[in-house]
Amino acid sequence: MAQVIAPAYPIYEKVAPKRGLIFALAVALGLMLGVMGAFVAEALRPRETPAQV
Repeated sequence: MAQVIAPAYPIYEKVAPKRGLIFALAVALGLMLGVMGAFVAEALRPRETPAQV
């Protein structure tokens, strides 16, 4: 059995995503992924011998 504790009412404040925070997090995450990708690419690159240089 269910019981209504309090009736629902509409919210009159505007609700919107925090664009600045989302943008800042996206930029930070993109930079971190880019740096990590560069390290992985460097680690997977074949090593050069002195004769090849």
